[in-house]
Amino acid sequence: MRNIAADPSEEHGPSYRGLLLAISKAGGTQTALADVLDVGQPEVHRMLHSKKPLKPEHCTTLERELGIPRALLRPDDYWRIWPDLPAPPGAFHKRKRPIRSLRASPSSDAWGQGSHRR
Repeated sequence: MRNIAADPSEEHGPSYRGLLLAISKAGGTQTALADVLDVGQPEVHRMLHSKKPLKPEHCTTLERELGIPRALLRPDDYWRIWPDLPAPPGAFHKRKRPIRSLRASPSSDAWGQGSHRR
């Protein structure tokens, strides 16, 4: 028998470990965590078994009420949601699409348009 708490695999989302800690700190049950988040127990069950990360508003509630860092609850993208938290090393190199440069090229004017001298 595999201990899923110690070895979460691809079957769980990025918030799984943080949610297990939240359940423990809330009183050890999904119902206790549901009371902290002001949701029903079935919603906590869905959160645990979802591959999606926890909603940002739930992360801030759990940090405020239980002291669980937002970075633990959304380890894949917390720095994008909360710029006050430092990004992990290399985080900005994992973008799905390149960022457009804000610097003007030598042939463009202040608005990014080419100069049209005649």
